[in-house]
Amino acid sequence: MTDQRQDGRENPYWIGTIRDGFGIPMKRLEASTPATEVVRQAYTDALAARGMLAPAAPRYLLNVTILQFDANQYSRREATAEFMVTLTTSSNAPVLTARERAYQVGGSMITLSKGIFGSVEDLRGIALSTMSQAIDRILDKPEFAAALR
Repeated sequence: MTDQRQDGRENPYWIGTIRDGFGIPMKRLEASTPATEVVRQAYTDALAARGMLAPAAPRYLLNVTILQFDANQYSRREATAEFMVTLTTSSNAPVLTARERAYQVGGSMITLSKGIFGSVEDLRGIALSTMSQAIDRILDKPEFAAALR
């Protein structure tokens, strides 16, 4: 797992920020573990749910690079997740490389739930949903399943 995020590179726990109308940070969204661990667990869960997770000696290794994973709110909540994955054999021979990006916007432009009244939990929800979308798009690619056969 490699974290190449531009936003968040100074704090591995940072995922997003709620800002006021002038762009001043009011609240921060941080994970309880580094973002790399959040993404690693999400990939592990998604692979297990699809029956693609090897229990013991795996034939393939999945290397994930986090290119972007952030959520921000000025008035509306928005989140972006972008990952590049490389599937290799256990001897490190590349089998497949895929890149996927997901973006979501939620909430209303006209709301009282912004700035100091913004909800970190609502921002966390859209961040995790967007991350899951990007992961699902990668793992559900026909060429990904074909590479595992």
